[in-house]
Amino acid sequence: GTHALCIDDKSQPWQLKQVFGWRLYSDGNVEALLADESLAQATPILPGDACLYPGHSRHKLIYFFQRSIANRIREQDPQTLEALAMMVVPGITETGY
Repeated sequence: GTHALCIDDKSQPWQLKQVFGWRLYSDGNVEALLADESLAQATPILPGDACLYPGHSRHKLIYFFQRSIANRIREQDPQTLEALAMMVVPGITETGY
């Protein structure tokens, strides 16, 4: 499955969330449906559940990853986290400068 790395503010921690579905709009835009876990009333979360929301309605920036990469992020794999930092934070290099 697909996962979303959500970034709201550079000073806030990143959030890794599972994508539960996709919404296609009439203008051709596609939006990931994410879950607000505090509103989930049952599992599994299914399309149409009230806890689902369009990702960009709450998050400034979203990157999408397949499950294998999401697992490496969850495990805090150093190489994966370094690659993420280089991708997300402009101007960062291996030395941190």
